[in-house]
Amino acid sequence: MNVFELDADLVGRYEGFARSFTTIRAEDIRTQIDEIYESKKFWPEPLIGVNPHFEQGRALVDLASEGIIDPDLPKVFSFGEGRSPISLHRHQDQSLSKALQGRNYIVTTGTGSGKSLCFFVPIIDRIIKARRAGEAQRTRAIVIYPMNALANSQREELEKFIEGCGIDPHLKPTFERYTGQESDSERKRIAAAKPDIILTNFMMLELLMTRQDGLDQDVVANMEGLEFLVLDELHTYRGRQGADVAMLVRRVRERLGARNMLCIGTSATMASGEEDAGRKAVARVGTTLFGSPVHEDDVITESLSRCTQGVARVEGLRATVLKPEPGPVEFEAFRSDPLAVWIEMNIGLDEEEARRRRRPQTLTDAAKQLAGEIDLDPVLCRAALAKRLVAMSECKDARDQAFMAFKLHRFLSGAGHAHATLQPAGTRRVALAAEKYDREDRHARLYPMFFCRECGHEAHSVSIDDEGTVVARPIDQTPRDGVDSEGWQHGFLVPDADGALTFAGAHEDYPDDWLELTKSGDPRLKSSHRGKHEGRMMLLGANGRSDMDGVRAWFFPGKFRFCPHCRNQPPPQARDINKLAGLSAEGRSSATTLITATALDWMERGQVPAEKARRKLLGFTDNRQDAALQSGHFNDFIFVTLLRGAMLRAVRTAGEEGLGHEQFGDALRRALGFDPDDKARRSAWMLDANPKGFAALEEAKATINRVLAHRLWNDLRRGWRFTNPNLDQLDLMRVDYPGVAMLAEDEESCGGKDQESLTDVQRRGFALLAAIPAETRRMMFRDVFDTMRQGLAVAVDALDQTELLQVSEKSRSLLKDPWAISAEEQYKDLNFLTTLVVGLQAGKYDRVVRVSARSGLARRLVKLAGRDIPLADREPLLEAMLAAAAKHQMVRQFSVGQLAGWRLAPGAVRLKPGGGEPDNGKGNAFFTGLYADVAARLGTPGDLPMAFEAREHTAQVDALLRELRECRFRFGANDKARMAEMAGEARVINEKRDFLPLLYCSPTMELGVDISQLNVVYLRNAPPTPANYAQRAGRAGRSGQAALVVTYCAAQSPHDQYYFERRIDLVAGIVKAPAIDLVNADLLSAHIHAEWLAAAKESLGKSIPDNLDMEAEGLPVKTATLGAFAVATADSACEARAARIVASALPTEGAPQIGDPVAFVADLWCKSAAAFDAAFRRWRELYRSACQDRDEAHRVGQRTGLSAQERREARARYIGADKQVESLASGVSSQSSDFYVYRYLATEGFLPGYNFPRLPLYAFVDADKSSTVLQRPRFLAIAEFGPNSLVYHEGKAYRCNRAKLPAGSRNEDNTLVTRMMKCCQSCGAAHESETQERCMVCKDPLTDEGRLAKLYRIENVDAVPSARITANDEDRQRRGFDLRTIFEWDPRRQEDLLLKADESPLAALSYGPQTKLSRVNLGLRRRKEKAHTGFDIDTLTGRWLKDAEADDDGGEDDPKAARRQSIVPVVEDTKNALLIRFDHGLGLSTAQMATLQHALIRAIEAEHVLETGELLGEPLPTREDRKTILLYEATEGGAGVLKRLMDGPERWQRIAEVALDLMHLKRAEDGHLHDDDDACVAGCYRCLLSYYNQPDHEMIDREDKVVRDVIERMARCGRDRSADAPEPGDSPWLVALARWQAPAPKAEAIAGTTWPLCWPDHMVMAVAGTAPPELIARCEAIGRELIELPELPGETLPPALAAALGVPA
Repeated sequence: MNVFELDADLVGRYEGFARSFTTIRAEDIRTQIDEIYESKKFWPEPLIGVNPHFEQGRALVDLASEGIIDPDLPKVFSFGEGRSPISLHRHQDQSLSKALQGRNYIVTTGTGSGKSLCFFVPIIDRIIKARRAGEAQRTRAIVIYPMNALANSQREELEKFIEGCGIDPHLKPTFERYTGQESDSERKRIAAAKPDIILTNFMMLELLMTRQDGLDQDVVANMEGLEFLVLDELHTYRGRQGADVAMLVRRVRERLGARNMLCIGTSATMASGEEDAGRKAVARVGTTLFGSPVHEDDVITESLSRCTQGVARVEGLRATVLKPEPGPVEFEAFRSDPLAVWIEMNIGLDEEEARRRRRPQTLTDAAKQLAGEIDLDPVLCRAALAKRLVAMSECKDARDQAFMAFKLHRFLSGAGHAHATLQPAGTRRVALAAEKYDREDRHARLYPMFFCRECGHEAHSVSIDDEGTVVARPIDQTPRDGVDSEGWQHGFLVPDADGALTFAGAHEDYPDDWLELTKSGDPRLKSSHRGKHEGRMMLLGANGRSDMDGVRAWFFPGKFRFCPHCRNQPPPQARDINKLAGLSAEGRSSATTLITATALDWMERGQVPAEKARRKLLGFTDNRQDAALQSGHFNDFIFVTLLRGAMLRAVRTAGEEGLGHEQFGDALRRALGFDPDDKARRSAWMLDANPKGFAALEEAKATINRVLAHRLWNDLRRGWRFTNPNLDQLDLMRVDYPGVAMLAEDEESCGGKDQESLTDVQRRGFALLAAIPAETRRMMFRDVFDTMRQGLAVAVDALDQTELLQVSEKSRSLLKDPWAISAEEQYKDLNFLTTLVVGLQAGKYDRVVRVSARSGLARRLVKLAGRDIPLADREPLLEAMLAAAAKHQMVRQFSVGQLAGWRLAPGAVRLKPGGGEPDNGKGNAFFTGLYADVAARLGTPGDLPMAFEAREHTAQVDALLRELRECRFRFGANDKARMAEMAGEARVINEKRDFLPLLYCSPTMELGVDISQLNVVYLRNAPPTPANYAQRAGRAGRSGQAALVVTYCAAQSPHDQYYFERRIDLVAGIVKAPAIDLVNADLLSAHIHAEWLAAAKESLGKSIPDNLDMEAEGLPVKTATLGAFAVATADSACEARAARIVASALPTEGAPQIGDPVAFVADLWCKSAAAFDAAFRRWRELYRSACQDRDEAHRVGQRTGLSAQERREARARYIGADKQVESLASGVSSQSSDFYVYRYLATEGFLPGYNFPRLPLYAFVDADKSSTVLQRPRFLAIAEFGPNSLVYHEGKAYRCNRAKLPAGSRNEDNTLVTRMMKCCQSCGAAHESETQERCMVCKDPLTDEGRLAKLYRIENVDAVPSARITANDEDRQRRGFDLRTIFEWDPRRQEDLLLKADESPLAALSYGPQTKLSRVNLGLRRRKEKAHTGFDIDTLTGRWLKDAEADDDGGEDDPKAARRQSIVPVVEDTKNALLIRFDHGLGLSTAQMATLQHALIRAIEAEHVLETGELLGEPLPTREDRKTILLYEATEGGAGVLKRLMDGPERWQRIAEVALDLMHLKRAEDGHLHDDDDACVAGCYRCLLSYYNQPDHEMIDREDKVVRDVIERMARCGRDRSADAPEPGDSPWLVALARWQAPAPKAEAIAGTTWPLCWPDHMVMAVAGTAPPELIARCEAIGRELIELPELPGETLPPALAAALGVPA
């Protein structure tokens, strides 16, 4: 496969698509933007990297002859039909040597280097030797993979080696997969077989160690004395997951008595950068993970070799370049080929110091270098290099490995939004970077610029602050009408830079449907717009302030409603980002769909590779909801493209005779090739491709005809797809009205002479019509009929509501998706017929198309008529035209309530081929070519062309369904067999079984899965780290073929743009070892609970109800289970083992927060039974709530007098609640079920959680067939699952319409029980006690100003189907919530670090482990009044209600019997947190604090290689009053980054240096800072701006001198001491207390004597020696505890004082 050709085709089509939409009216803007595109800025040349060859080690045959390995081992590891034994690579040979020496080791080599052999060779060698020696059969090795797909892949590899190896059967090693995918019968077989090797994942191994059913006990017993434990993909074990795995390894070693267990780790990407430092870091991580030493020299890296030989001489190179064809075709010829040698030495390898991979480069750069060496044209050299690279990649050996394979790394950037200054045409400047000011004119603001999709006039999304300054506003922040509580207005600014704007503010300049007539007949704006949406003329300078000499512009508050230049009105329900065109047409979703579809289509059209199952593509995204959105977007795009291709084919087949409406459905079906007699294509559209009987075929045929007829009519409406113009718009299909000429020439009808009676007004209308020439009338009638057709005012059955509902139901039983009408589309998205009404009288909710004297249609008719027609005569003219058309039976009159309206007769319409030249000149070459190509290919026999399907593959998809999709994607023989096994499973019954060419995955598929013959990988965003990129890119080209890796970088993503500008750093960047922290009480507690549960020797029931007494009050734990727990609690041996496990995780010096490990375990051990019972509290609440909801729905449904709609809603509510009860009560079907008992206990924190979010918030999704449960970490869920938010799952969108209210959360009057908190207005700390007067953290007084009321904790929500995902959905729709974070921590556990610089205080840093954080949802950001907090909820049902006062357009109107209450949703979690308090003397403003916050967070992320979202920061106490910065780790326990930041000032020195670099600042030789060459003005997406901090953009200013000074001082900071810290000459007790990190005492004077050891907050006092009687009496009088201490302190804190202070001794 020639990936250069694929890349060129992809870029060409992407450019054509990206530039195909935007019309720019202003010449000065258009010229500047054209220049930007022509620079190829958005699609720079791809990077090329050659796959290296690895240095050879010893051959297995030689090792066997030397007696180092078993003599039969070479027979196992052999390949080909003749079973030729392999020779090891050097790193594999080194691994074998380490294993034979009994040393732990870690292999870090590149993808495709054969890392699995680094552990399988020594493991299988040991197994064969043990079998030969007659040792007892047992499991000797466990290989742990991070995901099941990898275990499945490796099992297949082992089968290839072992199954046909031909050694004595009793010596043949055995292996089994044990990942939770196995049936009970398979588990029994595995337990009995005692396989030598178990392939598993860490969660399954955790279950084996914890779950105590008989089979598990047998499997664990088989592992006694385990010899090998392998952790594959070691770099993935980071943060809490890595800590859990480290504890699991320690438990395995202890439980199995495996003191000499050899630990092996492999990773493709852990070691890069400086080699020695990399080895040290990897060894350190390995030691932590294994709980056993890994030395630096036990880290094995890759050793590369050459595949060519000799040196490429100039004369040979010149000759080859001048005549590259014919080139070599065999390996030996390539070895000495001059060009092959040059490519390997200059593109593949770098041998300057040591042989290593060369950093990737462009082919053009390589060609320039070659041209310089041989003095030839670089263009000629480039062509020769490309040809030779392709030839070498296509030359294969016996193992199907290429001589020299390569990868192209293609990066594409979205153009995003242009920004322009507010200056006159010709002088204003256009910029792409989202910066605040123009670099050339530092006072000229830049504003996001968008264009009307009809006329191309520009509009800026802006806000006007409380001082009247116009500032930039991100368009995806939905603006509200009017002035907000801070005095700001938000909307759009339409400049008149060239004086050509046709809007002057008069009534006739507004859309017709905004107008009404006063009693006197004068027009005015309707009350819904009057005083709300009018334009306001402004004269503005370039700085956004009022300037009488400035540019004239019109400000329109709120959403974009119409274009003031051409009066075009986009669909009001659309988002502003879709109503207007950006610099390019595509958002991330459209770009992804276009790129992936193009790649698949290129392979299909060229039939390359030849085998269909190899023509596939793997797409990655880092957000599972984005994968769901993307699969829905792609499938809709493909469906619409096929539909329009069929429409075009149908009309071209019909020719000039055209298609009548009765032929629509049948003609489309024929064009698609959906003939029931064509059995090959039935599977593309029929649910049952082999139905019984002729009647069934006819029924399917009739149904698809009806569906396609509706689809066609619907597609003829006015351009409703923003990024997919229809055939009518492109003039590929002409909508003709055959009778219009006859009508226009009929003087009798046009003069009203055939009307029975006429009023004076009607006569006036007919008189006007009769006076217009017939040819002109023809054009006018056509315009009227187009308006009716585009508005669906057509009297046809295919648009009739009753007919459509019937055909929708029928289609789902007969047709495949997407040809059927889904339930979501039926109830949310179907478009029914409308009626055209003349005048302004129609109601708001009437399904009508309004036309009046001021409408666009009326204005067009006047223009066509070529005469001045007064306003008063325009509507009579329209009525006359419709009445005349009715006489010709081209329209029909219908009533709409009290009004008379009109519909087009379907027989008046015929569809004919168009000329491809739209009247408005706005053709789209890309889509014209696309539809024409598909139409032509539809006529070819065989499979439906371009009928690609995409599916999501993420953790929120059921595990069995994920496995099935993997099988469909791989589509090998084993995969087809596995699909046949799964066929009867209910969870996958509706999934297709054919080849799946496209998977959109979250990172679950990046980890070493061997999908052979995969040529193309697509990344929807720049991955978080170079390690992730290497893994994802490594999925392509694994069989030694050339591969293409495409990465799309969104314009508005700072992370994407950072790596787009630094592409080489992503492809070949430095990878840092992950951070793991084991000193965490919650982490250790979960593993102690797991050991305690295992000690019970009693397996829990799979579903939660199996373990509870469901008949007893309170649903307690079953008595039998409690008896087993009593045995576990009394098991002192198991308790001692748990203590050893904890001790092995602690540093040698101990950990104060844990204390004595024996005491720590003993305390938890005796409380475990109570903790187990408490863990089910949330499930009990969910279960009671679901049962109550089901009973209430049943009760409502039994009422008499309900309407059909109310009865249907009650039934739907009952079914939904019943599905939830079933979901809660089950867990048996799958270990991946959220309510499988062990998984549930893990998410509750009772058991180790690994990658499960701890205490997640659940969303019960009411899907078609069942209730699916989605879960999110709570702090994410407060927004993602917030009131009326959309969540995306399986290509569909669902709305969170209801909070689940737990039983017992209401008062007697059915109001919800809420609570209040007092927040410190200095540092943001929260306090629940109403009587608390001072802050526990900073000691400042608490005031009522910081009071938060109406707080109600949200645990779980319901979600119902919303609108289906279409190709219009570029991004997930998010509601803009006003979120606030507050914290509570135990001041006794607080750690402080004080920083100073230049001998003056700089900052106080306070660290709180396991801080209780609360995230509060105060309401929508755009609510009218900031003081109005919360959301209205029905306290009876939990449904979110509309709240007009809060400007909330979500929610439901008040249902009957609703009980309304306003609540403020809150979620709580426990996380490590760090509070930064800069010294008050710095006098930092709110804006300066915002800049510092984002600079420090970005720097910490960069320095510690944190993914976006792993570290979060909040300004406290509020965003409006920033005094401190709270940093916290997203996952409980986290990666330990914040704890490491407390090590000392040197940590912050490094963070400050990174921050300065990010802010475009460099140090000169004299040490002073200066801007780099590409520095922005105040901020940009490359430095401090980001999508996530948009609300702070106006405050961020990287040039602020105070901010720079603070960060520069931090770069040279030192440790400061507090005012009450002990001086060197202080008492020994003060020094010792500081050393022990005990709470600092205060000095108090009592009876004239100063006592230094007082803790008034704890009511404790201590004295060294004996206390005097008067002091004892005084302490007794005030209730203070007095402790007598020794004269001098010992090594540890005295137990009595420690207990009094509440800290560990």
